[in-house]
Amino acid sequence: MPNESIHLPQAALYLRDGSARQSAWTAVEQQRDDCQRIAEGYGLQVVREYLDFGRPARREHQHELRRLLDDLARRLQDITYVVVWDYARLAADMLQLEEVTDSIRAAGAHVVTMTGVEAAGRFINYQERMSNHQTSDREGINHD
Repeated sequence: MPNESIHLPQAALYLRDGSARQSAWTAVEQQRDDCQRIAEGYGLQVVREYLDFGRPARREHQHELRRLLDDLARRLQDITYVVVWDYARLAADMLQLEEVTDSIRAAGAHVVTMTGVEAAGRFINYQERMSNHQTSDREGINHD
C-alpha cells in the first residue's frame, strides 16, 4: 500500500477574555488547552490562533475576531472549523452571535465549542421566540 499522507481538516482557534488582568492569562491558557482537546477530539489540525485579550465581546472591540472572519471570507487558508470554548467568546448578544456564525458558515466553515449543546439550545429557543414574536406582530396589524 502506498504511503499516503493524512490530510486533517484545518481549524482556527478563537480565544477571548474580556479582562486585561494578569490572572486572565490563566483563563486564556485554559481556553487554549480545552480548544486544543476539542480539535483533537474532532480530528482537526489547528493551523491558526486568534486572541482578543482584554477585549469585551463586542464586535467593534474584537479586532482578532474581525481578522478571523476576514481571513475566512478571503479563504486565506483552508480553514473549515472555528474552535471556541463557548459561544460567549464570539458575542455578547444573540444578534451579534447570529451575525458572526452566519459569516463563518458563509465562508464554508463550522463552529465547534466545548459547551456547544447547551448554547445551541438557548440559541434555538431565542430564534423560536423571536420568530413567534414577529409572527404575532404581523398578525396584529390592521390592513383596513
